Amino acid sequence: MKIFLFNLFLISVSLLFSNIAQAEIYKCKDKEGIINFTSVPCGQKSVGIKRPQKKLELNEDGTKKTRQQLHEEKLKREKEFLETAQREREARKKKQEKLEQHQKKLKQNCERAKNDLLRYQRSNYLYNKSKDGKNRILSDAERQKAELDAKRRISFWCRE
Repeated sequence: MKIFLFNLFLISVSLLFSNIAQAEIYKCKDKEGIINFTSVPCGQKSVGIKRPQKKLELNEDGTKKTRQQLHEEKLKREKEFLETAQREREARKKKQEKLEQHQKKLKQNCERAKNDLLRYQRSNYLYNKSKDGKNRILSDAERQKAELDAKRRISFWCRE
């Protein structure tokens, strides 16, 4: 009994969906002789997809281009595209290298400023070369100014 009911259910479902899957297709020939397949009978107005017109390639003298000419033009366009892509890759690579150099310079200057401040804070006396080449001990105000300058350089170069 269960098998019978199950079979009956399957038959009814298949009959129910069989109408949905059916569709009428019409084959129509237009004025230019192009064959179109539609769901609307021929001669009736319908909104459908129109096939794009094939673009006719012409030479400068007005003659139709040969397949060889079309192929050569296609290869030329592809070559130009590849060359452009190569130039763009090289430009990106140069830009990346420039960015890396800039980041390296920032890091070097940051380390230099940190080391200068550390040396200023650890040393008892700071020296400065005078015009005659002799070392001159900096005053406390000049020392504080040098430390402040080092802190400013750290805040400028060590941004992250």
